[in-house]
Amino acid sequence: MPWVFLSFGRPLRAILRRALPATRPMDNLRMGAELPKEEEFALACMGPGSMVTGYFFPRKMAAMLDRYVLLHDAADKRQWQAHLLHLVRKLTLKYGPRPLLLKSPWNTARVKEILEVFPNARFIHIHRDPCTVYASNLRLYDREKALIPSGHLVEFSYEEFIGKEIDMLERVYAQLGLPDFEHARPLLKNEIAAHEEYVTNEYHLDPATRARIQREWGDVMDRSVANTPVRA
Repeated sequence: MPWVFLSFGRPLRAILRRALPATRPMDNLRMGAELPKEEEFALACMGPGSMVTGYFFPRKMAAMLDRYVLLHDAADKRQWQAHLLHLVRKLTLKYGPRPLLLKSPWNTARVKEILEVFPNARFIHIHRDPCTVYASNLRLYDREKALIPSGHLVEFSYEEFIGKEIDMLERVYAQLGLPDFEHARPLLKNEIAAHEEYVTNEYHLDPATRARIQREWGDVMDRSVANTPVRA
């Protein structure tokens, strides 16, 4: 509810709390009105400038990707940047002048556009086995990574992160120059403990599908090597 959450957030959360399922359908993670969401859905509600639109019009998915993720059209780009800036300003008004953590897989293709609005933005890139990514209907784009200033990017694999969450996040804070990790540590521990029983989905792809992924995503798979060390 990006347009009205500052004034009507509390009653809207009460309504959503009753309407939402207990878990997400794609991966069984908890759902809730108070839990973090990808800002992509807020941007989709602010206008058509989002990849989410493609889910409602799958025959136009390629066009949605071109317009609202790759942002080839100058007018679409300006609209997306204006909506992002407006949303971030409202979030800053609500939560105060502290770093905002935004999470959207599609932002990997919008590094240039984000840096034009927020030149001091910092980035965390978590890569994952492409076969698993394919099976869970996610896709990453990272051709603009070189535009990110030195010291503003941390990369690591999903497989490396699981089981070492606190250690990895402490290194992320340090390498990105983020303050107050010791203040965040107990909050992060509580969040991790709340997911101790969670088990990720297992995917079993047939050989033909795996071969196609290797053929079409080979360069991505070559870069997504398990246990890549954290680097900035």
